[in-house]
Formats: sequence, C-alpha cells, structure tokens
Amino acid sequence: MVELGRGRGGRRVARGVLRRRAGATLGVAASFFVACTLHAPAPQDTAAGGSTSSGGTHAGGARSGGTHAGGTSTSGDEPGAGEAAVSGGGTRSGLGSSGKAGQGSGAGGNDSTTTPGGAGAGDSGDGGEPATGCAPTCGAHETCTSAGKCVCDFTSCSGACVDTETDEKNCGMCGKVCDGQCYAGHCRTQLVQLAGASSVQLALDKKDLYFTARGLGTVNRMPLAGGTVEAIAEAQSQPNGLAVDATNVYWVTQGGKVMKRARDGQTAAVVLSQSDDFAHDIAVDATNVYWTISLEAGSVVTVPIGGGTRKVLATGADLLYPTKIAVDETNVYWVNKGSTPRDGSVMKVPLEGGTATPLAEGYEQPQDVVIYNAAVYFSLLVGISKVSASGGVSVVSSAPQGATPIAVDSSGIFCRLVGGGRDDIARISLDGKTVTTLAATPALPTSIAMSSTTVYWATGDAIYSVSK
Repeated sequence: MVELGRGRGGRRVARGVLRRRAGATLGVAASFFVACTLHAPAPQDTAAGGSTSSGGTHAGGARSGGTHAGGTSTSGDEPGAGEAAVSGGGTRSGLGSSGKAGQGSGAGGNDSTTTPGGAGAGDSGDGGEPATGCAPTCGAHETCTSAGKCVCDFTSCSGACVDTETDEKNCGMCGKVCDGQCYAGHCRTQLVQLAGASSVQLALDKKDLYFTARGLGTVNRMPLAGGTVEAIAEAQSQPNGLAVDATNVYWVTQGGKVMKRARDGQTAAVVLSQSDDFAHDIAVDATNVYWTISLEAGSVVTVPIGGGTRKVLATGADLLYPTKIAVDETNVYWVNKGSTPRDGSVMKVPLEGGTATPLAEGYEQPQDVVIYNAAVYFSLLVGISKVSASGGVSVVSSAPQGATPIAVDSSGIFCRLVGGGRDDIARISLDGKTVTTLAATPALPTSIAMSSTTVYWATGDAIYSVSK
C-alpha cells in the first residue's frame, strides 16, 4: 500500500501513482462510474479555492479540484492544466485533485477528500487580483457596466446624474429649482398655511390669488407666487363661494349674504343681498352676480353688480340642493347634488330666467361644473363627463375617482385624482386619453384654479401650486 504524504509534494506523488494505475483499471473504473451515477449522493457545491469569484473570471486557470465537466477533468497542478476524464462522457469518479490557487481573488479551502464525482476543496488560495468593476464606485442613479464604466440611468446635469422627476434642483429639466417638492417633474409649492380654515375657495386674476377661509371667517388676497396675505374682509359668517372680475371680488356667506369689495381694497365691502340662507356658490358676468341657494327645493338667484333688485331665475322641485354654478353669454348652469343616489343632474336656465332645463340627469351627486369652448364639463363621484354645445352627454374619462374640483382650459382638465392610497392633482387631456400626474396633494382639495402656467389648489388648511 502506498502511503500518501500530507504536503503538496505528497499529493504530487500520489497523483503520479494513480495515473500509472489508471490504464490498468479502466474497466473497473467504468463499472464503478455506473454504480456511482446510480447510487452516489448528489455532488456537493464546488468549494472555494481556484473557483471563479463574483465580479469576473479568474486568470491563469483557476480550478476547483476534482470537478470534471463534459468528460474533461479540470484538476491540475498548474494553472490551465487539466487531464482527460477516465470514463467516457461523464464525471470522473475517484479522487479529486486539490486545485492549485490561480490568479483569481478569494481564499481557497483546506484539502478534503472528494466524494466520487464530487468536487474537492482546493488549497488555501493566495489573494488574487480584484474582480473587474468601477473605480471609484458609481454614484447615485448610475450603473456599472461590464466594461467597468459608470453610466447615468437618468439625466446628466452639469456632470451629475439626477432624476428630474424628483430632484428639487433639476425638476423636470436641468437647472429648474423648486422651492418645494419636486414630484413627477413638476414643482409643488406650499404658498400659505391656513390652520383652522376648514374649507377654502379660490379665484385669481393676472396678479393675485384670492381665497376664502370659511373656518376663519375671512376673504383674502396674496400674490400668485406667494407672499404676504392681506385680508379683504374679516368676521364673515362662513364665507364660501368666490368670484373675481376686472374690478371686484365677490363672495357668499353661509349666513345668507352676497358681498363685493374692490380688488384693491380701497373701498369698503358692500352687501348686495342678505336674505338667502345656505348661499353656496357664486359666478359673475359683465352685468350681474349669480348664486345658488342649496336647499332641497333650492334656487338660482341674481342681482346687478352695482346693486339693486334680486331676481330668482329658477326654483322649486327641480332644484335638489343646487351647489356649483357657472355662467356664459346666454345661460346659467349648475349641478343639483340631489337627495337620493340617482337624482343628481346638470341644469341650465337663460340669463333672464325662465324654464330650467336638464342637460344631464340620473347621476349620483354631481360635484362641479365648468364651461369651456361652448361645452359644459361636470365631475361626478367617479369620472368626468361633458355636454357639447349641440347637446348630448359624453364621458370624457371614467377613471378619476372623486375628480372634483375641476378646471378646464386648452391644455386639459385639471382635477383631483384618487389612487394608490393618496390624492393627486392631475391633468387629463380634453379627449380623456392621457392622464398626467402633476403633484401629490397632502389632503382633499376643496377648490382649484389656474393661470396660463400654474395650477393652484386649496385644502382645508393650506394652498399649493404646481407648474402645468
């Protein structure tokens, strides 16, 4: 019997003996191979030693001792050396060679006896060269390629890789700085905090933003870009609807007053009407102010801008809790919220009064109404629809849940959009085919307005803006 040495020299001698005996025992080995194939336990994972490490292939013939693939032994003392498998087409049975440490990185293992067909652990490997990678380490939003190069996954701005969807210094494009949150490539700014406001309604002109704060009893003005808030009226009984024309600001109070004051605040507030409890919303044209009285048998009422006799344009059973109101050159439009799930409607009446006509019926709680380009847009608990100038209702979008409030111009329909556990401010194309998220809103919007470049919305305690 040949006693095998325990050092590396001993292993070389042992392998030489085994090689000389290999030819004489070919038949026995083949039979033994079949038996191992049928009965031997599953091969163990290749031990660390000359094996490939994560990050790149070892140079110099890194080997795991004893693993034989495709009929070729990967054992060998020298880097790159391998010997032919003894048995014709499979894994060589018998002793696996101890793998010699190659140029690859990673420590090898100690010697171990291999199981037939298994992989033997190699000698402790010498530290090799590091795997191919990127040095220095790639920055945020960069990926290291197989060629060892850092590539920007988003947009390169002044040599830095940034996500213009969220980067507050490069929001939507390089160099566009937000003073608030960057969301979906748009800057969201909180213009003012209104603790205790409860419900806020908005209107604007080319320079200023006007708003009511119902819980605070105030009507206010501030620059469109934010800044100092100036009170136009105080101690109002729950001011609600709001409208602006070239000269004045108009609002209604829950206590039944219809009010106006010059936009510049140089004259005192004037009471235009004071007999209507539950006044809800207000609209204005060149000559008159119009408002809704939101009762089960409600009314639509008007009074001249300069003051005078109020006139009821529509009232009675056809007006079931009228709320939001709009006006064009010929008609006044409003939504009846309704008192049962399917008796909500969108109505109109001529400016001079007469018979109220339903434009759309059988809806559950229609929410808001807007006139744009001779069409009447209205929002529902789910979805937005419109009535064209020629008549007939069409669905613009069935997606937005809780889409109120809405605003419409040539660039689209701006509204609240519920989804994914949050409320968003979104733009929907006029054909309803494209929905673009502009900002996440921290709370339920109560009003929305817009300029040519910016969307403004109010919650119960703050006002925000976002670029279109």
